[in-house]
Amino acid sequence: MVGELTLDCDVLTVPGADLRPVTYTTTAGGTDAGETCSGSPAAMT
Repeated sequence: MVGELTLDCDVLTVPGADLRPVTYTTTAGGTDAGETCSGSPAAMT
């Protein structure tokens, strides 16, 4: 794939731990969501 994707980035905190999970998401139903999940049905759940 080639092209731009628009992603939201959230950095979460885990109380009592030195962990910072990072999530990248797209708008549900948007064209970027289809691009990130194409070929991987399990990623859509």
